[in-house]
This record gives sequence, C-alpha cells and structure tokens, in this order.
Amino acid sequence: AQRHLLGGIEQLISKHLDTLFPKSAHIIKALYDNDVVEEEVLLAWGEKPSKKYVKKKLCAEIIAKAQPVLDWLKNAEEDESDDENDEDGAIEFDDRARKVGTVEMDAAKKINGTAQIEKIKTEEDGEVDIDDI
Repeated sequence: AQRHLLGGIEQLISKHLDTLFPKSAHIIKALYDNDVVEEEVLLAWGEKPSKKYVKKKLCAEIIAKAQPVLDWLKNAEEDESDDENDEDGAIEFDDRARKVGTVEMDAAKKINGTAQIEKIKTEEDGEVDIDDI
C-alpha cells in the first residue's frame, strides 16, 4: 500500500512538474517524518525506478532529486546497527566502586528511640567542615 502511495506521489509530481518536482526531496522526507511511509519502503523505492505509474525516466529523476533523503535514511540505518552492536548488554565496572554497608549509631546518641543530631563543628572562619557532618 505504501509503495502504491509513492506511485501516486510520482503521478502528482508529474501533473504539477514545475511546482512539485523541485520539492520532491521535501515531499519524501515529510512522508517519512509523519510515519506515512516506512524507511524500508522508501529505500526499496529508491533502489530501482519503475515505469508502473509514470515514465521510467521521470521516476528516475524524482528518485535522483530525493537522493539526499534516501542517503540520509541509509546512513541513519547504518548508524543504528552500529549502535546496536556496541550495546550488547555488558556492563563495565571499574575500581572506583566503593564498599557499601550499614552504619550503626551509638546507643547513647538516641533518646526515646530516635537519633539526635549533634551540633556541627565549624572551623575558625565559620565554614562547615564537610567531614564532620
């Protein structure tokens, strides 16, 4: 069905050649951006001109005009497959990981079962020493 739609677009471009032919690449990109035609269908359409809807020469010219969009789609597909190969689900760890554990509070610092906050020590110039927190 999407291939037939592209054939209809070819016919529309042939009827309004002066106006629509220069905008062929934009039309194809709009069809892709709005999820009207899938990437695979556009790439297959761009591989081989057809004489089913318009003359083969005109179809080849439309494809040539839309070639920057088709090249962009091919490159995006290749980049996507490269990314998929890089992300094989493996997690890399390094030696920066630190030990995680629990800290027990001194029983004397608890009143009525709740922990009490000690006064934070400050240095002479009034700055808070972050190590004392």
